[in-house]
Amino acid sequence: VVIDAVRCAKLAKDRGIGEIAIDPRNPRHIWIGTTVARHSLSGVSGGRLTPPGAPTIGLYESTDGGQSFQLRFNLPQDPVNPNSATGSDFFKGGVTDIEYDPADPTTFYFTMFDYGVFRATGNGATIQNVYEGAGPDTLGFGIRYEVAAARLGNGRTRLYIHDGRNEVDANGDG
Repeated sequence: VVIDAVRCAKLAKDRGIGEIAIDPRNPRHIWIGTTVARHSLSGVSGGRLTPPGAPTIGLYESTDGGQSFQLRFNLPQDPVNPNSATGSDFFKGGVTDIEYDPADPTTFYFTMFDYGVFRATGNGATIQNVYEGAGPDTLGFGIRYEVAAARLGNGRTRLYIHDGRNEVDANGDG
């Protein structure tokens, strides 16, 4: 599958592509998750601040092999503040992982920074949050989630979820 780089560049201008997933039944059906592009979160750092007018981060879908993309799911993200010296627009809402269910090719899972893990059934028709961590990390940078789906012997799916917090080592033991 060849994805049109020009069209991807439009939806990810001043953003990063966190993950790309191709429907195992139809290679023309593509999902792309975008995220904030800085501090090595993507292959090319977008700098300290997100420029004004950057596309909304979230989950985008193409049903025509990458010729066009539509935003299908997003949640509130940190606002872009071009006048902020500290960069108040951190990573909230960025998609960092997309995994098709190995037992059901019409279901996939995706993760969003600070929001958790989501299940999309009916090839994206219904989306629900299936895991959210126990609150913000101690540094206030947000939580990056990752997911891996494994098919079990009984035909069911097990999810392995990584809840990546930035915790402070308060007692200095390592």
